Amino acid sequence: ANFAREADPAHMGTPLQLARSPRMDRPRDELDQMVDAFNDMGQRIGRDIEKRKLMERQLRDSNADLKEHSRNLERANRRIQRQTRQLEQYEKIVSASGELISMLDRDYRYRVVNDTYLAYHGRQRSEIEGASVTDLMGADVFKSIRIKLDQCLAGKGVNYQGIFSFR
Repeated sequence: ANFAREADPAHMGTPLQLARSPRMDRPRDELDQMVDAFNDMGQRIGRDIEKRKLMERQLRDSNADLKEHSRNLERANRRIQRQTRQLEQYEKIVSASGELISMLDRDYRYRVVNDTYLAYHGRQRSEIEGASVTDLMGADVFKSIRIKLDQCLAGKGVNYQGIFSFR
């Protein structure tokens, strides 16, 4: 009866022992088997409790990591929203410009052209954006201006004028 009253997780490692004098000459009886079963059960429960504590610690750590990732994503999202607003402002400025403006990527493909550029060349945006310089102007023109394009893509200032027409 005391075992049941004293059973708590803190004592799971303490085995139950019968308060009777051990006799070597007697065989193990049902009471001995019950004590062994209780002790085995106590050890299993103790292991289960330790596993649960470990999983709870891991869950707390994971939750903390998720909260940190969430904060990082929120900061990144605010930064992207700010950059998007800036790009929209730049797009308005570029579109309103009377100068012919185009932007190429590192694969020499047109990514952006302004309305003045489209009007000058008499083309639709879908005809130019996504196309390569070679597609629009031919391999000979591309070869003649590639060095200038590479300098621009490397971030160098380039002053260059030339008249080219689309094919």
